Amino acid sequence: MKFGLIFMMISAVAIMAATPYLMDKMRGGSSGLSKYMPPEDVLSSSSTRQTFYKWQDAAGNWHFGDEVPDGAHAVPVNVDTAANILAPVDAPKAAVAGESGGVSSLNPELPAIPVVTPQRAEEAFRQAEQVKALMEQRTHYLESQR
Repeated sequence: MKFGLIFMMISAVAIMAATPYLMDKMRGGSSGLSKYMPPEDVLSSSSTRQTFYKWQDAAGNWHFGDEVPDGAHAVPVNVDTAANILAPVDAPKAAVAGESGGVSSLNPELPAIPVVTPQRAEEAFRQAEQVKALMEQRTHYLESQR
């Protein structure tokens, strides 16, 4: 009885493992791993690569297109439609610490890291102990109400 059950389980696992490879062979795949390779018509080639341009008008609005209007300073944007990924663009560098109050130029609305003095830290610990005591009183009260 045990041997038959073990044999059936091993057979089922073997069939489940072999099914994707057999189906790929039936579809004409060269190997069981061809399902992980992109089809030939999706691979990057010169026909899938395109260049678009972006420019800013006098009002500050950005525009994208195949052709650049006269007098506009355009930046080329290379796109590979097979990969559907834009080329990486360097991000602006953050301000060096000490410049503009130590606040990053990318997020000027964020405050600098607060400095905690030892006296303020002691006060924070005292307040935490008070909160802990209140929570213990609450827990004791709730347990007594059961």
